[in-house]
Formats: sequence, C-alpha cells, structure tokens
Amino acid sequence: MEQINQALSDLLTRFKVQMKTDPATADRSLLQAGIQMLQEYVQISTILDSEIVHLGYTFCYWAGDRQGIVDLMTRYLAQPLSLQEEAWACWEQIDYLAALRQCEMAVGRQKEVLEWAKNYLPKDRLLWVMYDSTQALCWHEMGQGKEWLQIFEEIMSSVVSTPENREDRFQYLRTAAVMWNAQRETQEALKLVDRMHQLCNEETGWESRAAFKLKTYAYAITAWDHLKETEKIADIGRQARTLLEEMERILPDPMTPLQQHDLGIAYDDIGSSLFFAGCYESSIPLERRAIELVPLYEWIYLRLAAATWATSHNRTETLSILKQGAAVSHSGRLKLETRPEFTAVLEDKEFLKAAER
Repeated sequence: MEQINQALSDLLTRFKVQMKTDPATADRSLLQAGIQMLQEYVQISTILDSEIVHLGYTFCYWAGDRQGIVDLMTRYLAQPLSLQEEAWACWEQIDYLAALRQCEMAVGRQKEVLEWAKNYLPKDRLLWVMYDSTQALCWHEMGQGKEWLQIFEEIMSSVVSTPENREDRFQYLRTAAVMWNAQRETQEALKLVDRMHQLCNEETGWESRAAFKLKTYAYAITAWDHLKETEKIADIGRQARTLLEEMERILPDPMTPLQQHDLGIAYDDIGSSLFFAGCYESSIPLERRAIELVPLYEWIYLRLAAATWATSHNRTETLSILKQGAAVSHSGRLKLETRPEFTAVLEDKEFLKAAER
C-alpha cells in the first residue's frame, strides 16, 4: 500500500511541476499511468486506503474523468468510513453525477444523503450538503425545483448563524437565487441578493468580506440580466471593478499563492457574469487579469476567446487564446460548440485545431 501511495504521489508531483512550467508540453500520460495504477489497486483491494482514494480523485480530476470519480466514490462508499470521509465521498459522488447530467441519480442520492446528514451531522453541515448550484439545477431539471426551495427554507430557518458557517450560508443563498431564476421568479432571486448583501455586512472586519461582496455583485449582474436592465448591470459592473481594484491594491507584493488564487477567482466571478450578460467589452480586461492570476482554468480562456471574437473578429488573437486554453484543458479540447459566439466557425479547421491540445 505504501508503495502504491508513493508511486501515485510521485507521478502527480511530476505532472504538477510540468503543468506549472509549461502546460502545453506537460506529459499527460502520467495521468493515465496513475489512473491505471489506481484501477488495478481497486480491483485487488477489499478495503481502500483513504490517501490513495484522494490521490485517485485528483488523477481523475486532472484527466477530466468524471465518470471515473463517480465510480471511485461509489466503490469507496461501499466500505465503513469516518463521518468526514463519508460526507466528502457522498458530496463528490453527487457533484459529478450532476456534472454528467445524470440528474435522476444525483437527486435521488442527494435526498438519501440529506436524510443521513440529518441523523449524523450538525445542523449547519446541512448547508454544505445542499448548497451547490450544479446539483440544485438537477432538481429543477427533474421538475422538483419547488421542493428544493422548500428544503432550503427549512434548513436556513433551523441553522443558527455563526461566523464559522457564514460562507456556507452565503453559498446556499446564492444557489437559492439561481433556483428562483430557474423558476423564472427574478424578483424572488433579487430578494436573495439583498440577503447576500446583508450577510456581507454582518461583520465589517470579516477577512473575506470584499471577496463575498464581489460574489454578490456577480450574481446581481446575472439576476438583473434576466430583466434586461442594462443600465443597472453597467452600474453594478462599475462598483465591482472599483472594489476589485481596491482589493488588489491592499494585497502584499508578492501575493501568497492563496491570495493570488482568490483574487483571480474574484476577477473571473465578475468577468464571467458580465460575459454571460453580453457585456463582452467589459468582461475582457477582467478575464485577462483572471488568467494572469490563475492560468490553469480552461473555461476562462474559452470565455475570453469568445468575447474577443464577438467584439473584434480578430482571428489571430482569438486562436492564440484558444491554444492557451487547450493546453490546460482537462479533456484535451475546448468545447467551442458550447458558445454561440463560435457558431459560424464550428467547421473552421484553424479554430478546431486551436481548440485541441
């Protein structure tokens, strides 16, 4: 077991070093070697070692093997686990079922896990069980959105608000807003945005306050886009950019890796919301800055390329961005077909080549 653990750790370390050095030339056969080793280990083992399972999860994540994660978590959950490990494995299993749009299974499992959590976990951990928007939208897809929202109200009213559960409460509020929008109840979604603002003001000295105010602005842009309130969106965008600049100005130089990551995600939160609202020109500088700070997220490159193509039709620049994104893509290609901005070039050989690693 120690040999397998060490071998997997070594493979993963080598891959991560290569990705940091140059994603375009990173040897992805290291990932497949790790997954093969993991599969052989699973086949011969009665009880899976937790460290090896977590390593296996990481290999599957980097390889874009969502079904592999579902299968691994399902196998892991067949053995006795600590509460913490069982909660983690359940959540990841449901999350990747939802990502694969296996919604009937995802909703069924989430209902089972919620009942389990009510019996074994503290009340505020129920927030964590239910707060993910990808998972929640499976309920909407299955025609059970109203039931999800009823569960949301029951859980939120039963949880005592504390600084420790503030971030989970925020995430749950945001997902509830997503669900109201999915139900075409935008005014209800905007009420949740107000509650998100109130949560951010619970404690002025909260270290993460600025980051969560930015997340609130990001979702507010999405909510107002449903009402096509372009002036309101532009105003929120300006407020968000001002806060981003202030947030970056007070950070140390150089930033810690965590500070750099969180700032990059904050830029993308606002940039992506503006992008999806059709504010391409406003989104471009924010997504560019996000890539400078967090260069390994393929979806940011796809949005930046789409916005660049939509605003300028600059082929050289767009292809360059796509090539950079393809280099860090988990699946090996950027999915041009998911963006309507690329509809006219879906059979363009240069675009297809640039979008593949």
